[in-house]
Amino acid sequence: MKKIFLFLTTALILQFTYGQTYNITDGGSVSTCSGTLNLGNVTVGQTYVFTICSDDIANGNSHISVALTQYNITNGTLCVYDGNSTSAPQLGCNAWQVPWAITATAANTTGCLTFEYTAQASGDALSGDIHCNFMCEHSEVQMLNTNPTYVVEDSAYYINICEGEQVIFNVQGSYLNTTYPQADATSTFHWDFGDGDTLTGVNLTQVTHTFTGHQGYDVSVYLTDA
Repeated sequence: MKKIFLFLTTALILQFTYGQTYNITDGGSVSTCSGTLNLGNVTVGQTYVFTICSDDIANGNSHISVALTQYNITNGTLCVYDGNSTSAPQLGCNAWQVPWAITATAANTTGCLTFEYTAQASGDALSGDIHCNFMCEHSEVQMLNTNPTYVVEDSAYYINICEGEQVIFNVQGSYLNTTYPQADATSTFHWDFGDGDTLTGVNLTQVTHTFTGHQGYDVSVYLTDA
């Protein structure tokens, strides 16, 4: 019996630049990959919402990160959302400290961060450097078909063959966000046939392999950027 495993590859590279100052209490949104984020002047009882998105998506620097240099939130509530509004998944509330970074996750297809601060008293302070992270495409391998045809049992792919029989595998990549152009033609597929043989190549979405032993084999494939 043969089994196909689907894997996902991600990587992270930080880009550092600096620019102007932005205040959460200014409200609204901004697109930038540089500058400083501050809390700003607060009015007790007010709630402020501020969103930061990348202005360098074309170069793959799509995901916002704020590296904290000052964090003293004890008199209010600061919640951060993993997206471009407060309806996005919440990363946490009053959950950080220096020198942590508040960073958009790979699952965040907007790459933005939204900050929501409610002032219950004065005296809070926050400051951090804004960066844009290069985020690899969220990608995985999908099985299309095999010859002989596979069956699925307990979420695993099985093929019953005779000793010495040849199997043809056809797969494709699935690219789940658009931080930069990626396709099968620009991806490297890594095959492991479970018998000591491996095969690696760009756009290697169809492979043929002969299994000579009288036993079961676990076959796996994953992709990376070429």
